[in-house]
Amino acid sequence: MTSKKFLYFHQHNIFGGLSNKNYEEAKFLVVGIPLDLSGTYRTGYRFAPIHIRQAAAQIEFKSLRYNREVSERDIFDLGDIILGSNLETSLKDIKNSMLELKGEEKIVATIGGEHTITYSTFMGLEAERIIVFDAHFDLRNEYAGMRFSHATWLRRLLENINVEDVLIVGARATSIDEISSNPPNVLYVNPLQLRSEEINFIKDWFKRDKKYYISIDMDCFDPAYAPGVGNPEPEGITPTVFFDFLSKYVSQLNIVGFDVNEVVPPYDLSGITSVLAAKVILEIFNMIISK
Repeated sequence: MTSKKFLYFHQHNIFGGLSNKNYEEAKFLVVGIPLDLSGTYRTGYRFAPIHIRQAAAQIEFKSLRYNREVSERDIFDLGDIILGSNLETSLKDIKNSMLELKGEEKIVATIGGEHTITYSTFMGLEAERIIVFDAHFDLRNEYAGMRFSHATWLRRLLENINVEDVLIVGARATSIDEISSNPPNVLYVNPLQLRSEEINFIKDWFKRDKKYYISIDMDCFDPAYAPGVGNPEPEGITPTVFFDFLSKYVSQLNIVGFDVNEVVPPYDLSGITSVLAAKVILEIFNMIISK
């Protein structure tokens, strides 16, 4: 491990119940980011990292799609970033932590927390393009008086990167308020297009010479599969459609990091949202090591 020692981290339970003894060999670093400051409708995002880690310990690691099984040699869990009650300071701490991890030449998997974290994780890892799986566009100029929130983070990110470097998958919810704020014209695919497979218009967007970041808001899934999220939205995508999309369009890209966010365990009484989130993380691990 580098001399910086990742000052913002606190260790507790380990992703998947793994031994956590293999930092130098590990290809993937797991980081919890329990940000719970700007969410709306439901709260409890801060509990997601621990619940998703526990769920990962109860499911198998092997992928049928890639015929691979990520091992404990590949994964090291750094724990959770320590965050305070100030959103601006928290976002700076997250970005600084990611800047440190960028120098480790490993792929960073972050577990939120609310979707606002993606602004800082993307900027800190200095990726070039982002694929966002989300029911919402998160392109409001401000929401509830806040310029930074889980409803505005992508608008803020687009003040720093080109709109051509963003793809949203699964979006199906917007409002007059969001539209009236003149959001950037982002390339997106809605669930109807995904189900009908009418998505050839995005195939040229994927470039193997770019560094990609993937952000998965768990409300991209239909609430039947992921009820325990901050803002559930009907007519979402199924896990099968999601994993097929990864396999077809994302599996050969150069991925430098990804996040899974917006799980709210107090509203996930059966635990299936955390299980699906853990499966998403493991499947992306297997997808990457299969290249």
